[in-house]
Formats: sequence, C-alpha cells, structure tokens
Amino acid sequence: MKTLKLSIVAIMAMGTCSFASESLQEALTSGTYEGALRAYYFDRDIGHGTSKGSIINLGIDLDYESNSFYGFKVGFGFQSSNAVNADDDGKKALSWDMYGNGAVLSQAYLSYTLSKTTLKVGRQYIHLPLMQSSGSRLIRQSYEGSTLISNDIPDTTLFVAYVNKYQNRTDGAGKIADFADLTGDYAYTTGVINKSIPNTILTVAYGELDESYDMSYLEANYKNKYNDISYGLSAQYSETDYDNSNTKDGNFYGLKADFGIGGVNAYVAYAEVNDGTAQWGVLGGGGKVVLYTSSIIDAGIYSESEQYAIDVNYTFQDLGLKVGARYIDIDFATNYSADYKLAYTDYKFKGALKGLTASLVYEEENHDLDANDFKELWAKLIYKF
Repeated sequence: MKTLKLSIVAIMAMGTCSFASESLQEALTSGTYEGALRAYYFDRDIGHGTSKGSIINLGIDLDYESNSFYGFKVGFGFQSSNAVNADDDGKKALSWDMYGNGAVLSQAYLSYTLSKTTLKVGRQYIHLPLMQSSGSRLIRQSYEGSTLISNDIPDTTLFVAYVNKYQNRTDGAGKIADFADLTGDYAYTTGVINKSIPNTILTVAYGELDESYDMSYLEANYKNKYNDISYGLSAQYSETDYDNSNTKDGNFYGLKADFGIGGVNAYVAYAEVNDGTAQWGVLGGGGKVVLYTSSIIDAGIYSESEQYAIDVNYTFQDLGLKVGARYIDIDFATNYSADYKLAYTDYKFKGALKGLTASLVYEEENHDLDANDFKELWAKLIYKF
C-alpha cells in the first residue's frame, strides 16, 4: 500500500495532458480486449524415473486496457488453469510449474502517460532486463509494484521497476500461486537500452532482491544484412553478489554469432560461468537475460562451467512452419560434463484458423550423474483473439 500511495502522488504531480477520450465512460467502454485459449501437454522424466509424470492443462487468458483519459488508463488481466488429466505422478513431477488449478487476477493497474513516459502502478506483467514475467508455462508470472519507462530521449529507453509482491505459476500444492510477499521487503531493477549506434542495441541494467543478492548486466547486440544474408554478433556480461557471505559470488560472459540466408537461420555461442553461481535475473523466470548457450526447457546452467551451443532452424514461409534443432555441451568445474539435445517446431495456422498456433519442444540432458538426466516434451496449442 505504501508503494501504491507514493506512486499515485507521483502521478498527480505530473499534471495533465491532452486526452484521447472525451469522457470517463468513453475511455472505459472503448478500451482494447485480447485473450487466449490454451491447451498444454507436458511429459517429464527426471533421474530415470525418480520424478516422472505427465499433465494436460487447459486455460484462458483475458486482458483489458481502457482508452486514455487525461493520460490515465486502467488495465486488468485474468488467468486460469485446469489440469484435466494428471495422475499422482504427474501432479508430483509438475507441481512447481504446471499443476495448479484455479484462477488469478494477474493484472490490475493504473497507468499515466506524459509524452513518451509511462508510470504504471499495481499488478502487472513486467518485461525488463533482470525482471521478467515468464510465459513459458500455462500461467504467466506477475508482479505488484510500480514501473516507470521513458522513451523521451531519442533511441533510448530508461526504465525502473520496484515491486514488493510476486505471483508465481503454482503454489506447489495443486493451486495457482497468488500474490505473495517477497523474502525481503522489495526487489527492483533499473537501467537503459540504447539504439543510437546503427544496427546495435546496448543494454545496461542493475537490480537487487532484498536480503538475497544484487546483480548487474551488460550486453551489446549487433545485427545487419548484406543482400539476402543476415548476420549478427552479440556479447554479454553479468555479475551476481550475494548478501550471505557463505554463498560464493558468481559472474558469466557469453559470445554469440548469428547467420541467416533464406529460410535458414543458425547461431553458435560460447559462455563461461566463473567463481560461484550466477543468476539470470532479480526475480521471475526466463526473459531477456539468459545465457546464449541456454536450452529452451531447462533455461540454462548458471553454476561454474564452460559451455558451447549450436542451433540451426528453417522457416517454411509459405507454410507458416518452423523446425529446428539445438546442441549444447557443458563442462563443469567439478569435472562432470553434460550435453543437451533439443528439437522444436512451431506452426501458425491460416485462413479460418488464423490466430491458432501449435508448437512442440523435445529436450533431453545427458549428465555424468544419472540423477541429473532428464527428458521432457512440451506440446502447446494456443488460440489468440
């Protein structure tokens, strides 16, 4: 509540601006709606049957944002999940990310925009470096707090996000997770994204999870084309410093080279995690700050190691079909090693089924320690409207 009150005061202090709707009623009734129907099938096998099971989940997303009235908008977002086919093994194996029945109001915010700067207060999805609402599972993660994003400076985005509550995917006991207080009092991230150098995106970000750790992130991403050939070079670096002196600080860096011609796209990547254990973000799963050598399902290894990855995919433009494969090799500082093999495909329907997409991902890890081996299959059917 303290964060909400301070943010509302900040909004009022920013003054008024020209408005799109002539009345509050018009602003509320002329807003935008969007939604999605989702059907997911997950099959998981960790440690050769130590944790093994499958699940079918059905869900619906509904999002609404009002039209602007003196620069103000309100927004709401609703998510639901229903496990229609999960035995005891499936409930246990997927309890932490997929087995959660129920519904949650994931967005309920008030925003104010002045020029190209927007302040948003309340429950919201956040997509910023170091703080991400991962949507890889049926239920998307959300936050409660405030975000301020400004694009008033040409080719530059300035951002800050401060949150004190977090909604995960499930509660681990068969229900969708509700908003809960953080381990500490707060989490925040701030930084800048700059595109003033042609074909280049520079990202600088810093964040902290109270009573846990703080981290910084730097990235340079260059992409260009020569005739029908696309190519790119990227570099990333991050440091994680833990509040607990018994936890060893860590850092990582990564390098990636992209290449594409026609429907073929490929990349090779290298990464090294040094000292202790690094983090991919301040709060939330997945997102923009991921190792270039990461897999799709397991999301990446951030313990001390040396990693290599290669990915090749092909897009059949006329069909709306994409198929690809990825291989990752990891050498741990503990002298163990592991490799990942991935195959994936996406298909976008056309005509009467426009808006419907289907995807498959199969991923397996072969580790020197059998307990760390896993195989997992994701099948997703999504209709957006």
